[in-house]
Amino acid sequence: MESSASSLPIRESHLVEFRERATAMIRAVSGKPRATPSPSSGGDSLPFQWAQSLTTPETQNEKTSLLEAAQRVSGDKTLLSDETHHVLSAVRRGLQIAMYIQSQYTRFSGLDTLMAQNSKGVLVDRQKAEFRDKHVTASAITLFVTAYYVVHELTRFQSEETSASKVELEALPDLTLQSPVTALNSVLFQLAGHLLEPGSVRTNADFVKLTLRFFEAVLAEIQRRRESLAYTEPFTSNTYRLEGSEFFLDGFAADISDASVSVEFNRVDLAQIVGNRDAKHKARRLASRLICYDPKTQRNPFEELGGLATVRMGYGKPGTGKSLQIAATATLLHDWCAELGIPFLFWPMPDTVVSTFQGGSAERMMNWMRPLKDPTRIVYAPIDDAENNLEERTRQGVSAGVREVIAVFLRNTEGAYAVNHGNAVIELFTNLPEQIDKAVLSRIIDRFAVDGARTWQDFLDQDRMWWQDFGDVDRGFVDMQDPKDYQYLTDQQEIGSLARVYEGRVEPREERVREVFGKVRASHEPNEHKFFAVFFQELQKELPYFSSRDVRNIQRLINERIMDFDLPDAWFENPTHFFGKPYDEKKNALVDLMRQNMKGLSFAEIRLQETVRYCDEFVRIAELDRERRLEQLVEQMQMQAKAQARLRGN
Repeated sequence: MESSASSLPIRESHLVEFRERATAMIRAVSGKPRATPSPSSGGDSLPFQWAQSLTTPETQNEKTSLLEAAQRVSGDKTLLSDETHHVLSAVRRGLQIAMYIQSQYTRFSGLDTLMAQNSKGVLVDRQKAEFRDKHVTASAITLFVTAYYVVHELTRFQSEETSASKVELEALPDLTLQSPVTALNSVLFQLAGHLLEPGSVRTNADFVKLTLRFFEAVLAEIQRRRESLAYTEPFTSNTYRLEGSEFFLDGFAADISDASVSVEFNRVDLAQIVGNRDAKHKARRLASRLICYDPKTQRNPFEELGGLATVRMGYGKPGTGKSLQIAATATLLHDWCAELGIPFLFWPMPDTVVSTFQGGSAERMMNWMRPLKDPTRIVYAPIDDAENNLEERTRQGVSAGVREVIAVFLRNTEGAYAVNHGNAVIELFTNLPEQIDKAVLSRIIDRFAVDGARTWQDFLDQDRMWWQDFGDVDRGFVDMQDPKDYQYLTDQQEIGSLARVYEGRVEPREERVREVFGKVRASHEPNEHKFFAVFFQELQKELPYFSSRDVRNIQRLINERIMDFDLPDAWFENPTHFFGKPYDEKKNALVDLMRQNMKGLSFAEIRLQETVRYCDEFVRIAELDRERRLEQLVEQMQMQAKAQARLRGN
């Protein structure tokens, strides 16, 4: 972890001197549409000969203004709308930051010395080339910093109205890198032209989105050209952080989540996974619930009815199928979303989310979390090996970066920040659930074991999936007898409901839960409401970490069980029967299915099963670390005993 002293701060006192210049650029810039370069200009062959400036004295015959564009869409020349005011403030501050960083580059790179010599006309040919290249790099840095800050701010400022805006950039920015001032004037002139184009911007949301798209394009173009830039080391070797902000600069790196696209994944069918009946069933239910999301109303009836757990966790030993579970869930969602025409984002947490830069981990985590609030698509966000980035904060040696990641996770999974339209789910997978931070664990509504193959039938089916390829090549090659008492893959078939998995499970398996359960049952029956109230009270005495949030999690799980039914095949065969209907009709159809499903269920039995299951897993996870240490101690003592016996034998 870098100390705060290892990055260069950008303080308010650094930016003050650039405020008037930046404000002047917001008020007015001059230029005219770019002329086609002459053949002798060399086009893009030499960086310094890229397009003539739109704002050189020879071409300054038109004026335009970002302020005028903001006033026009606000409908008021005195008071701007909140949206346009925020955009102009972001652009001005981006200009100030860029001007400051450019001044630092000019100083650290020696460009200021070259400029002084150039003013005296004493530059030799070698210095002239260096002078030109450093001007180009300074211009690129200035545009990059401006664009990055504006995009950073506006992606965080976007509203649902902005996301829904249909306005798009008609033409890409035409960049000139002759000098920083020329580059900024040219870019702002083009932006104002887009915003003032008749009919291009009708609403405040359009104003925000078009500005955002424009600077995204500027950012992308600078990143495309950065390999051709010379003398970048004085900029790329330093990191800068804007004080009082999450904005920081690390060379030309730009982490903008709004441009997020699905990560590529290996296709896996759930039928390829052996065992894990509970986990596979939950994957099917998760996918079928998410695709009920209605993009028009940005609501999901399953979320409204309480049947969608948006934070889940699968845990088990290494090699039991957790990564396969992620791939299979992504495959199922991808295919169903493609059939229904709903955008899908597979968004696993990156391995690099924990940064060595102070504050960088929080920034990266916020960037990762942001697409989960995008109401235009369905998002599946798995966190594999979750203990690496969400490790218990009280453990010795836990980095400050992990603490930052956890803080962002907690804020965005419950409370004012936790906006979820029913289109996004986070799934944690881990071999070491006991090492997950306790506050993170409390946010996890549904927890399920991923144990892999457990029965001889499972192992038989796992073998069958392996050797059947040899049989496809040569039917006689596998010269072994088939089982007489089992048909291959029978136990891997889909289950209709969790009732089959939990059938007959009413007694706790974990000793500490069983003791509390027996104590409470001595005076109350599980079909009494008071039984559960007293049970939770007594359990909290035994397990202090158990809280009312855990009770809410149990209630959500009971809701899921009540809605543990298949969607009719006809809805998938002809999406207009359900998915194409208005939101209220879809919700009513699901309520009808829920009523039908409830007729065959016992609320008291489901409540007891889910309560016992949750509490068992709560204790099991809490005890895993203790059990692991005991096993290690026993193994060590056994090894010592064997060593002593071998020594005596010698």
